[in-house]
This record gives sequence, C-alpha cells and structure tokens, in this order.
Amino acid sequence: MENQLLTVLFEKYLSGQCSPTEIRTILQHFELEENEKLAKQVIYNYLTEEPDNSNEENTLHAQRAFAQTDQALRELFAAEKLQKKATVSLGIRWVSIAAILFTILSIGYFLKNKYSTGNQALFSTVSVKDIPPGGNHALLKIAGRQGAIELTPNEEGVQLKNGNLFYKNNSGFSDPILRPEENLQQSEAYYTIETPRGGQYKILLSDGTEVWLNAASSLSYPGVFNGPAREVTVTGEVFFQVAKNKAKPFIVKAGNIKNIVTGTSFNVSAYPDESEIKTTLVTGGLHVSGNSGNVVLKPGQQAVISPKAIAVQNVDVSEYISWTNDEFSFENKNIESIMKSISRWYDVDIYYQGNRYDNRKFGGTYTRTKGLSALLKHLEKLSGIHFIMEGRRVKVIL
Repeated sequence: MENQLLTVLFEKYLSGQCSPTEIRTILQHFELEENEKLAKQVIYNYLTEEPDNSNEENTLHAQRAFAQTDQALRELFAAEKLQKKATVSLGIRWVSIAAILFTILSIGYFLKNKYSTGNQALFSTVSVKDIPPGGNHALLKIAGRQGAIELTPNEEGVQLKNGNLFYKNNSGFSDPILRPEENLQQSEAYYTIETPRGGQYKILLSDGTEVWLNAASSLSYPGVFNGPAREVTVTGEVFFQVAKNKAKPFIVKAGNIKNIVTGTSFNVSAYPDESEIKTTLVTGGLHVSGNSGNVVLKPGQQAVISPKAIAVQNVDVSEYISWTNDEFSFENKNIESIMKSISRWYDVDIYYQGNRYDNRKFGGTYTRTKGLSALLKHLEKLSGIHFIMEGRRVKVIL
C-alpha cells in the first residue's frame, strides 16, 4: 500500500467514516512487518499535529472510530482462529497481533488528546455514578377515587378482605385514600396496579391467581370476580399463574387480544412501543383470539399477534419468563430489543449513534440485580458495541 493511500484511509478512519472493509485493510497492512516503519510514521504525523478545538462533531467521530476498530479487531481475531492450520508460524502471528494492538493504542492516544481534552468522561463506558437496578415499586389506583397508593416495596401481593385492602402477609394499608369509615364494597371495587420504569410487583387476586408485573406495566381487575368469567386487562408485560376454575374461565385482555384459560401459567408481552403482542404458554392450555384470527396453544408455544395475523411458534419458554427470576434473556435478540428492556428496568433513556437496526443476535442470560454499568460492560464484551452513560441517558455507539 502506498503512503498516500494509507494516509487517506487513516484520515477516513479518524473521522469515523471508514467502512469495515477499509478498517480491516488498514489493520492487515499494519500487521505486515515490512510496513511497520511506514505505519509508525503515519501515526506519528497525526500525534504531533496541533490539536483542533474540541467540539461535539469531533467527539462523535472519535467515538465511532473506537467502536468500528473494536468490531474489526474481533473479526480479525475470529479469522485467526479459523486459520490455525495455516503455514504462518505462531511467532509471526503474535508479531502481527502486537502490531495491531500498537496501532490501536496509538490511535486511542491521539483521539483522546485531540478530541476529548477537558471532557474525559465521554470516553468512559460508565460515569462515576452508577445506576442501580429496578425493584418492587407500584401504584394502586381505585376506580372512583382520586389519587393513588404507593405500595410498600418489601411487601408482596394485594388482596381484599371484608371490604378492606391487605397485603399478602395480612398487614393493612395506611393511606389517606382509604377512609376507614367507608369500606370498599367487594362487588363494586375495581383496581389498577401500575409499575413504573424501574419497577415490578407481584399481587394475589381474590380467586387465588398470582400475577407478576414487569417494569412499565399495568393490571386492571375487580376486587371480586362476579359473573360467568374472571376478566382482567393488561399493558406491558405480565405473567399469570391462574387458579383453576373450570366453571369460570380466566380472560386476559391486551389491546384487541383475548387470552382465555381455566387454569394455566403464561406470559403476555404487550408493550405499546412493540409492533407485536406475544403470549407464551408455560403450562396448561390457552385460547388466543383477536381481529386477526384464533389459535389454541400448547405448552412451549407462543402466539405472535400482529394487526394482520396470528402466528404460532415453538419456543424455549425460559427465555420469556426469565424476568420473573430476576434475569435478562438476550437469546436471539438484537441490540434494539435488548436496550428496550434495559431502558424499562433501569429507567434510562436510550440514544443511538449509528445503525440502531443492527441485526446482530445475542445470546445467554444476565442477572437483573446488578448495576447498569456492569451490564453494559458485559454487552461490550459480547458485541464490540460501545456505551456511554450520561446521567440517566445511555448512548449506544454502533
């Protein structure tokens, strides 16, 4: 490669405009022993230039260059593993890797000093202050009454007894919205429980059905199930362990979708910012109906409902109920899907630099009980994607 061509490509690299192929060309060129002197000279020329005034555009270029280089390195090392039986000696291969690392460290030094003077935090995956995981937080609203009750984080379940509200451990509520002289009528009381971003909650319905609400979700239900069916309405993501009662079917409404059961366990995901509603059956039987059709699910199956159709697919149910066990499941998910879950659980806003529709698939699980910085570092190791925390904002650099 001629000096002029190398310089042009290197300038494109420093502005974050190199294609993956061009980055690999630069790195592969640098790993050749006979080009070491030329490579060092090009880097030196840039390192000794007068730094430009730092500005937002240069900072973004620098961040993108870091992310692109990381991905290119991963691809090159992956290729090395596939070529273990090649005739190139082990010694030469390590010289190549060392040369690449020298290049990256030199570029990093240059970018750090040229574009981030006085703004070092932008090049850190995490800020000094970490963001803790979500926890048990929810509000209870009662139809016909103003205000809302903030449910106790360390309690579990909400139930109605003799016209009064109690937690599962039989401790009572203490809140101005509940006036002792006006007991709630079991036949008329209607509730809505809402979890915020960064919240989850578990409740017990009057028939013995247990319900888990994920972050940014809601459940509307009566104090007592009168009539021929037990009917509730949900938004967001909710898991049900339905108490058996063949004479009174349990109906879960999510938008225009109805899930009808007599006794079973299943997960419903119906977030407003998702294009599909997903119902995943764990045990029992489930009838799913909507404007686009009707299906009957067996355990281990999932109904994927869009405005035009209902599709049934076999799934590993553990991936879809992992959140009830304080875990994220990244299996077969792209970065946009993963960041939506992170946004809801850690109550952060997500911003993208680059192609947010990057279709690389992830795998595995990760605990939901650790701080956000540890999770983002884990994702960086898996993908080469970079993250920058700025308060309650996370920038994803692709």
